[in-house]
Amino acid sequence: MVTVSAQGRNLRQEGWRLEHKNPTDPSSPLTFKGIVFNEMKGAFTDNARVFAQQLQNKLLPDHTYAVVSGGEPLDIPDLTWAQLKQFHATHYHPSNARFFTYGNLPLEQHLKQIHEDALSKFERIDPHTEVPLQQRWSSAREYHTSCGVDTFAPDPAKQTMVSVSFLLSDIADSSEAFTLSLLSALLSDGPNSPFYKALIEANLGTDFSPDSGFNNCTRDTFFSIGLQGINTDDIQSVKEIIN
Repeated sequence: MVTVSAQGRNLRQEGWRLEHKNPTDPSSPLTFKGIVFNEMKGAFTDNARVFAQQLQNKLLPDHTYAVVSGGEPLDIPDLTWAQLKQFHATHYHPSNARFFTYGNLPLEQHLKQIHEDALSKFERIDPHTEVPLQQRWSSAREYHTSCGVDTFAPDPAKQTMVSVSFLLSDIADSSEAFTLSLLSALLSDGPNSPFYKALIEANLGTDFSPDSGFNNCTRDTFFSIGLQGINTDDIQSVKEIIN
């Protein structure tokens, strides 16, 4: 049995395991089961999720953002029990935690309780979880990925998504990140924004592409803009409008 832990749930439920199709019949066929395994299978049936995941993986290819944080469903069954235990012991260790307090309360008492009830019970380790900045490219790159066909699409010929992304500042530069988020809002939020008028009102697609706008959830912030629900023949037209 191989499992993955998430948010403190029982290790035996997580990740993946082999289980008889009929748990009460040991002669029934074996099937893959597991909470995280099934969650990630479900997540990747959504084309928008596939697109957004691939965008991040390709834009930030040199460290942790190059992989699927929840696990690529096709690769999850390669995870061994030893790898799971090592990952959990490292990444779910108090040395890799942050503690937050809220309100006008005596900080000294909080720190004392955290130390006595938690941190004093563990030896400090170095989890090596620092995320470096992404090395900048000397020229633009282009990638293509395939998604499932949407049988409910209004126009079966318009199932392509295209996005142009720009790597921006270090998230630790709060002033620059705030300025860029404001600029992103001016460029793309609401029906009076330039990108809305240029892309949505052009009637080439159905909506902005997944993850359009300013993204500040990674070490390097980035801005993406594009369209979904377009014809493959219109990819170049969308890119020219964005430029």
